[in-house]
Amino acid sequence: MSTLTRKQVLLSPDNILKLRQWSKIYHLSEAELVRRAIQAYQPDAPVSLECEKELVQAMLAQMKESLTSAIAVVYTTRSSAV
Repeated sequence: MSTLTRKQVLLSPDNILKLRQWSKIYHLSEAELVRRAIQAYQPDAPVSLECEKELVQAMLAQMKESLTSAIAVVYTTRSSAV
């Protein structure tokens, strides 16, 4: 293995939670998972239309989940302020 360099990255709480979960599931360090994700990332790789649709659906589902969570926090905050 080549020499490794320490890098600091900023991650959302959701990304940190996922990284920790995957680390336990796959018995790999969080750093190794990040290294593997970088190695697997190919932004210029051709994407089929079906794959693109799946990606868009996954992004929309994540957006819906995030918005639903944010709305719940707003309602909780407003309820406790009254």
